[in-house]
Parts: sequence; structure tokens; C-alpha cells
Amino acid sequence: MQIQIGALELLGQRLTDVTDNMRSALTPNMNIILKSITAVLASHPELRLKLSAFHALSSIGRTACSGEESSLLGVLPLVLEATHDDGVAVAALDVLIPIV
Repeated sequence: MQIQIGALELLGQRLTDVTDNMRSALTPNMNIILKSITAVLASHPELRLKLSAFHALSSIGRTACSGEESSLLGVLPLVLEATHDDGVAVAALDVLIPIV
């Protein structure tokens, strides 16, 4: 689980530094990552992992490219559900801003 947290945090921190051309080339990988994040959130993980997942989602949403819309919409119900959880509500709301 520590590796997942670290990977998601790194993605959340560094994705916004990727150039636009490179970012669009990463679309197939982002769709895979989004499906993995969806699975993580659906498993009702511990707080730190949820927060890391939302941090990564926020960065993905802020840098989203054409072809990622479906995967982003797939995680939306879990993000909306999390807005009712006091521990992660702010992080979940931060994800909604760029994707809706």
C-alpha cells in the first residue's frame, strides 16, 4: 500500500510539469491509471490512500486530454460519494473542479 500511496503522490505532483505534447501521448496510460484509481477507491481504502488517489485525480483532471473523458466520468460517482466523507470531502471537491 505504501508503494501505491507514493506512486499516486508522485503522479499528483509531477503530472502538471509534463509538456502538452507529451501529456497527450500519455492518454492510453492515463486511462489505465484512471481505471486503477477507480478500483482503489471502490475498495474503500484507508484514508492516506484515498487522499493520494484524489491528489492524482486532481492532477489528471487539470491536465486531461481528449480520449480520457470516459475514464474520468467512470470515477465520478466515487468522487461524488466521497464528498460526504469528512476525511476526504475537500480532496474530492478539488477533483470535481477540473472535471465537471
